[in-house]
Amino acid sequence: LNYLVLITQRGNTEGEMNDEITVKKLDRMSLIKPTIHFYSHKNKRMLFCESYFEVDCCLFREFDSTIAAYTTQPTTYSYKYYGKTRTYTPDAIVEYTNGNVEFEEVKPPSEAVKPKFVTKFEFLQELHNTVIKIPLILNTGKFVSPIQKVNYEQLYNCLALPFDADYWRECYDYLPTTIS
Repeated sequence: LNYLVLITQRGNTEGEMNDEITVKKLDRMSLIKPTIHFYSHKNKRMLFCESYFEVDCCLFREFDSTIAAYTTQPTTYSYKYYGKTRTYTPDAIVEYTNGNVEFEEVKPPSEAVKPKFVTKFEFLQELHNTVIKIPLILNTGKFVSPIQKVNYEQLYNCLALPFDADYWRECYDYLPTTIS
């Protein structure tokens, strides 16, 4: 997704959504935010992240068998909130193997509990549920442990390699029979 066009008729006196939500193409370079490149073996393309926490989430998605495809910074749209026009770019859109699709906002747990963020996120969730019709979820990191992250980092480069059954058979004889 590079563009997304949205229309709504909803509004109220405090947090008001405009009659139309305009969309712009996301810039891949910014003087304000860092742009971190992440190559996705699953999607066979370069993705762009704005934090190392987002990169960690991409790494996790590469190994998650329930995820069919994903992209980062998929679209940017404008909306009105308390009379001011604001823009929002979800951190990712994820398509699961069961066909479900979700937008993701990626935040570390320490940031996700701040009252200002919670208020904004709840408004954006409502916008997604009522207007966009694709849910917005909060991703606070999915690694089970720091060891899992380290293992994924080491295995990541192997994702592009084909499985070599002959090499496996050669090495099999040298593997330990018990783990102590």
